[in-house]
Amino acid sequence: MKKYLLLLFSLFVFILITGCSIKGKDTTDDYKHYDLKGKDLINHSCYDDEGHKCEYALADIAPEKSEMTNYGLFYKLSDDDYILIDTITPGLYAEDVSVFVENRMFLANGEIIEYSLNRENITKKKLNFYYNDKDISSLVTQIHYIERGNIYFTILTDDEEGKHIIHVNLECSLSNYKCEKLDDYYFY
Repeated sequence: MKKYLLLLFSLFVFILITGCSIKGKDTTDDYKHYDLKGKDLINHSCYDDEGHKCEYALADIAPEKSEMTNYGLFYKLSDDDYILIDTITPGLYAEDVSVFVENRMFLANGEIIEYSLNRENITKKKLNFYYNDKDISSLVTQIHYIERGNIYFTILTDDEEGKHIIHVNLECSLSNYKCEKLDDYYFY
């Protein structure tokens, strides 16, 4: 009996020393919190694997008189409380080079990144799309939308003679990353 009491007491002391608690630690405490009132937001809502609604936002968080943009990807905890889950410094406006689809966000910023969104947790994957056997990642000036397994881009590239810089609209497969030119096609 003494052995069991000693073992129970030792377990109790171990729990006290290691700081274990019955309540789990809130992982959102590890993030910087923002109130985004008054900011222009690009909002997105989706549902996680457990059926909970998740809300995300992109917002410029650069200082007010800054000439640069510095976007943050945020996860919404409550009406006035967002946590910063990634910082993005696009050369263009985020609304032109990003698109949300379900629990993913695609961003073109010199490279094309696919974000997998799971509440405050994200994973990033670099994607390489090819048009005429050339990687177009650094040429994308706009992402339009995603539909039926394809992503639609506008790129800035040379014409066939290499004399002029032109805009080309592309339809690119999200499965094999190959792109085809959309002749005489204009995005709305």
